Amino acid sequence: MDFFNDAAIGIWKDGLNDLFDLVPYDGIWLDLNEASGDCNGECGATLNETAESAPNMSSWFNKFESLLSTVQDGEDDITNHTWYKSYNNQSSESTYNLPFSPGKDILTDQLLSLNATHMDGETEYNLHSLFGHRECMATHKVFSDNTFNAKTPRAMEGLRTFILSRSTFAGSGHYAQHWLGDNHRDWKNMQWSIAGTMNFNMFGIPMVGPDTCGFYESDLVKDVTEQRELCARWIQLATFYPFARQHHDKTTGNGHGGPALEPYTLGGATATSTEYMDMAKAAIIERFSYVRHMYTCLFRVNQEGGSCFDPMMYHYPNDDTHFAANNTEHTFLVGDALKVTPVLESNPTELWSYFPNGQWVSMRDYSNIVTAKGNNALGEWISLDLAATSAGIHSHLRPGYMVPHQTCGNKTCETTTDLQTQGELSMIINPDAQGHAKGRLFLNADDTLAEIKDSTYEYYEF
Repeated sequence: MDFFNDAAIGIWKDGLNDLFDLVPYDGIWLDLNEASGDCNGECGATLNETAESAPNMSSWFNKFESLLSTVQDGEDDITNHTWYKSYNNQSSESTYNLPFSPGKDILTDQLLSLNATHMDGETEYNLHSLFGHRECMATHKVFSDNTFNAKTPRAMEGLRTFILSRSTFAGSGHYAQHWLGDNHRDWKNMQWSIAGTMNFNMFGIPMVGPDTCGFYESDLVKDVTEQRELCARWIQLATFYPFARQHHDKTTGNGHGGPALEPYTLGGATATSTEYMDMAKAAIIERFSYVRHMYTCLFRVNQEGGSCFDPMMYHYPNDDTHFAANNTEHTFLVGDALKVTPVLESNPTELWSYFPNGQWVSMRDYSNIVTAKGNNALGEWISLDLAATSAGIHSHLRPGYMVPHQTCGNKTCETTTDLQTQGELSMIINPDAQGHAKGRLFLNADDTLAEIKDSTYEYYEF
C-alpha cells in the first residue's frame, strides 16, 4: 500500500476499522514496513528462482503479469512505472544504478525496487526511508482524528495511541513508538541494544527497546544453558528499557528462534535449579517499581523534548573516561537520575563500573552507598557485588537527585492499574555534598488526550 497516496489512507482506515470489529484492540504493531517482502525488488522478476522457495506464489505472479500487460501508458490516466522485469536476476542486480551499496546486501534485498514509483511520480529510491514514517502518520490519523474516521475504534477515541513500528524516521516519535528490529541471542547483541536505545532517544523516539533475549538464535551462543543465563541477564537489563518485551522467531518448523525461553521456562544452571527463572521474575517485579519514574521522564520529554536513556557522557562531558571504547555501554543513566550497571558476559568473576565522584545510593539497599573519589580524576572504577546481581541489576541513585519509587508492599500487583490504585509511592532522595537534590513527579488518572490538553494531571518539579 502506497502511504504517499491519500486514497490509500482511506483504505487503511477501513481495514483498521474492520479489524477492530473482529478483534477489539487498543494498540497496534506495524512490522515489515520498510517496506520489506519475500522478493528482491519486484516479485516475479526472477520467477523460476522465487517459485522454488515459494511455489504457492506462482499463480499470483501470473495474475500480476497479466494485469500489467493490460496497462498501457496513458490509458485511463494510468501509467505503468513498475519497470517490471527490468533485470534478469534481482538477487544480484539492484533495480537502481547506485554508485555503491552500503552493507553486505544490495539495497533491494527483500525490499521494494528502488525504481518503483509512488503516486506523486517520486521513486522509492528517494522515499524509501519515509515509508514507515508515512504509515505511522496514517495510522495515528485513523486512531485519533474522529473528523477523518467517524468509526474511530472506540478504544482509541480520545485516548493516547500506542503504535509500535519497526521502520521510523526523524519525527516519527510524534506518532509512534519503535523497537530495534530483529537481533540475535548473544552477549554482543545484548550490549548493542543499549547503544540502540540511546540512539533512538537521540532521534526523538524515547519509547524504544529491543527484542529482549534475541529474535534469532545465534551461532555464538549455542549452549542452551548459556542461552538461559543470557536471557535472565537480558531480562534484568530490560528492567530499564523504556519499551520492554520478549519476542523471538518460531522455535519449530523453519523458525530460527532456538529453544523456548519464556521467563517461566528458564530454570537454572542444573536440571533441578531455578536461579535463572527467579532472576527473570524478580526483574519483572522490579520494573514495576520504576514505572512511575520512567513515566515521569516520558511525559517531560513529550512536553519539552529530551531523552530518558542516556550515555554517561551526556551528563559528565568533561570526563574522558565515558568516551573510551566499551565504556559507553557498560553503564548508563535512566531519567537523568538512575545509574544502571548490567552484567554483559557469561559467568563473570567480577563486575566493575565507573562512577563519577560523589556518593551513589544503591536502589536495592539504601544503606549501601558507593563513594567515588578519584585522585586527580573526575571519577573512579568501583568493584560491585557480583553475587547481589542474582536478586536484580545494579542501579544507583545519582548524587543530588530524587526519584519516585512504587511498590505494592504485601499486596499483589499484576497490572499498572493495580500499581496506580494500590501501590505505595515514595520519593527516594540522595542529597549532594551541599545537601541539595532535585527531581520530578508526574501523576495522572487515565490515558485520555483531554487530561493532557486540559492539564488536569499533576506535575511537580522539586
